[in-house]
Amino acid sequence: MTLREYRTSHGITLDVLAARTGITKTALANIECGGGCRLRTAKAIVDATEGSVSFEDLLVDPAIKNGNGATSAE
Repeated sequence: MTLREYRTSHGITLDVLAARTGITKTALANIECGGGCRLRTAKAIVDATEGSVSFEDLLVDPAIKNGNGATSAE
């Protein structure tokens, strides 16, 4: 599940998620747009979403993911 999918399905704004994670709203918006993030930031998001958003969702380029969530070997 992407970060944006998590937020919208749970009715959470960027402001609320920023308060829960300690990550700025701007940084979260950049991550939602595919900007990627550091491991520490990813951990904060995974923890705040109780694993609904995974490390793979945050650290793997969505352009190389295939339909079943696995990454293609290119």
